[in-house]
Amino acid sequence: MRCSLRLFQLGFFCALILACAGLAAAGEVTFFVQVEPSFAIAVQEQLFFPKASPGTTVDAELDVQVWSNVGWDLMVVSHGVYDEEANPVALERGVEVQIASGQWRPLDGVGKAIHVGQPPTPSEGAVVTVPFRFQPEFGDLPGTYAVQVVFTVVPEI
Repeated sequence: MRCSLRLFQLGFFCALILACAGLAAAGEVTFFVQVEPSFAIAVQEQLFFPKASPGTTVDAELDVQVWSNVGWDLMVVSHGVYDEEANPVALERGVEVQIASGQWRPLDGVGKAIHVGQPPTPSEGAVVTVPFRFQPEFGDLPGTYAVQVVFTVVPEI
């Protein structure tokens, strides 16, 4: 008796599921997502050149990490040179930046495209090494100078 009751319950449960299956309804939806063009950039906060005497040239490199899902260009501009008391100064030759073609350009208040026509990056980004050089002149007073530099990633021009 106990076994037949269990079989009856099992049969009733299966019949109920089958009956409900015929009454079920389904709906289908299509989701749309939109990915915007996007850029990100990371640079270290400071770069120290070796000490230099007038007439000698010192070099330093900065790694710039870029993330972009579209073609991009890397720009650089200087927002000024300051002495140890944060007073604006002008160095005779200033700092120069090497662009992708290998040419050296003065790092000044005019933005420079240093890497152009770059493809979208992978998820981990792309690292661009940017060379800089500095050659002090005898008209530059001894001291430590801060050069404020801004990197910008822009859509490929």
